[in-house]
Amino acid sequence: MKRKVFIACLLLLVFASIAATTSMKAVKAPRGVMSPFAQPERTTIDGKLKPEKIPDHIAYSALFRLIAKRDTEAEKQRGRAYIRQALGCTACSNQSKPDKSRESEEADIDALIAAAEDFNQQVSILDSRAVNIQARYHPEHAPLSPEDQKQLKLLKNEKKAIVTSIIDSLPRRLTAEGFLSLKRHIKDHMKHRIKWSTDQETE
Repeated sequence: MKRKVFIACLLLLVFASIAATTSMKAVKAPRGVMSPFAQPERTTIDGKLKPEKIPDHIAYSALFRLIAKRDTEAEKQRGRAYIRQALGCTACSNQSKPDKSRESEEADIDALIAAAEDFNQQVSILDSRAVNIQARYHPEHAPLSPEDQKQLKLLKNEKKAIVTSIIDSLPRRLTAEGFLSLKRHIKDHMKHRIKWSTDQETE
């Protein structure tokens, strides 16, 4: 009798173990399938090491943010001085230069400031919406829901479209010389100063 009880208990333990293992396998997500709340894998690109990997819209966005929203006169003058140096027109204020040349260089500075302000006016709305979404997950830093991940991706794509549109308008806003100087500044300076972190799925 005791032997039968012992065998019965042993069988119960074996079946319980098999059931638990099967349950764990059923819950575990298949390899390669991302959990709905898992965050996309991220990678960081250092522009100092690989400037060619920094997209144009990221570099121009950084430049526009640097130039825009200068309220005081001192801030505006510093902004103009930065653009003057970026465009390579250090002689913009040189009185020995022809008036027409100085005027075209100053017009390039005004045009780039206007482009930056257009960027800020349109993108700041999207930035606010993105901040509001992310704020719901702080301070716990909980993973974003699939729906909010989708919304942030849509905002990112919309922002990229705005920046690309403004970049495409620059040849019409600036003189040919000013636009070429700006492109050199983006390639040789801005991209080298950027560290860009992005998810590999949307890179």
